[in-house]
Amino acid sequence: MGLRNSLILTVALVFLAGAGYFLLSNANVAEAKFKTATVHLSPNCSCCVNHARYLKNSGVEVKILQHDNKHLQQMKNQMGIPKNYRSCHTTEVGDWIIEGHVPVEVINKVVEDQPEAEIISLPGMPSGSPGMPGPKTAKWIFHSISNGKVQGEFMTK
Repeated sequence: MGLRNSLILTVALVFLAGAGYFLLSNANVAEAKFKTATVHLSPNCSCCVNHARYLKNSGVEVKILQHDNKHLQQMKNQMGIPKNYRSCHTTEVGDWIIEGHVPVEVINKVVEDQPEAEIISLPGMPSGSPGMPGPKTAKWIFHSISNGKVQGEFMTK
């Protein structure tokens, strides 16, 4: 096989591998029932960027606002997100604040149900959640928060 044919074969294999990765990595992404989201994140956090990409892959127009960590924490204070219920990034969808690596299906439920709570939070950075590496190792509990106080469980998944 000549150099030209080897190069063509290599390019084709790289393309097919990339297409396969794209299809497999987006196979379980639900279609969003909301059109836009604003994600507040630290540019140094790759899982935040991965969650924003996950939202884009579900059909959402995503606006990314980068903050240093100090400003991000001040913003979370102003929004009324209790410290024990925080994650690495915060997303605004309509009238709601979505804290953490929340799946599209849960955000869809927020948009459909229109809960009184202003904030829905998945605290921490759970393994296997959208944007986070690894398998899902535990049940995810999504909390409803209003006026800086936890109101209870919104749902579990």
